[in-house]
Amino acid sequence: MNIISSDDKNKVIYFGLDFVIATWIGLEINEKHSEYIPCYLHVYETQKEIPYKYLYSLGSDGVPMELDPKTCIKKACLHPQEILHGNEIYYKGNELGIEISFPIAKFDYKIIKPLKTYKINIQMLKENKDKYIFEFDPKKALK
Repeated sequence: MNIISSDDKNKVIYFGLDFVIATWIGLEINEKHSEYIPCYLHVYETQKEIPYKYLYSLGSDGVPMELDPKTCIKKACLHPQEILHGNEIYYKGNELGIEISFPIAKFDYKIIKPLKTYKINIQMLKENKDKYIFEFDPKKALK
């Protein structure tokens, strides 16, 4: 298992702690690119306690490396994050998810164990992007 960032400039890698934020990122990724990119939801189990700092600022206030770079380059940071349903800046919704970021240089792959992988139905997300989770359950987009 080798987890990498799609951008070499990134010093941290993000994981959605809830499936909702981790699923909708697939539509966001696809709307940023001109060609279709298959996306997957990977489910992991932690193998040991992960020391982290909780950042109380909402994800719309910045990403962990903007909020507390001195800490987030050294250890995991947990923070709330607005769930965007695609790549639109003016999404009408305000659902909230939780993300954890790990410094790539210090990431220990032994702390997580892969359990299952789902393919994300991007078209289904696209068709339901204006709906809140109580109107459309994103689990339906997982195969």
